[in-house]
Amino acid sequence: MTVTSSPVEYLDFGKDGLPDYKGQPGLPVELVSAVVDDVLRGDRRLVGKSIVIRQPVISKSNEAETASDRVTRDKEYVIIASEVVPNPGVGTSPRAWIPVGSGQGIFDVNSDGTLSVRRPGVWPGIFGEDGSLRVKNLPRS
Repeated sequence: MTVTSSPVEYLDFGKDGLPDYKGQPGLPVELVSAVVDDVLRGDRRLVGKSIVIRQPVISKSNEAETASDRVTRDKEYVIIASEVVPNPGVGTSPRAWIPVGSGQGIFDVNSDGTLSVRRPGVWPGIFGEDGSLRVKNLPRS
């Protein structure tokens, strides 16, 4: 997929869209748009379609944790994600995709066409214990 928009931030207050108590800050999340370039596994009807990706907001307190769970405009990625219905007040799309967390669901597409992981130790059987290996040919279903 290729990310086509800059992130737009929202506060997520849960299933009812309302704070549980006065002054509740809500969970900050961002939504970005992307175009599906190809589907390796899953619904091939998504190819060429625009989708919405939900990602965590980076703050000083969670920067190291969430950097591996984010995508950036005009970059290409391979993602493993689940489709969800956003909570009320979080975007305008009826559906969003949430990549598998902790850096396990977002893979960078490098300039030579290979994929790499974002965190050492993710998928070590494929990318090596230290995350230094790259994958060229992806299995397709």
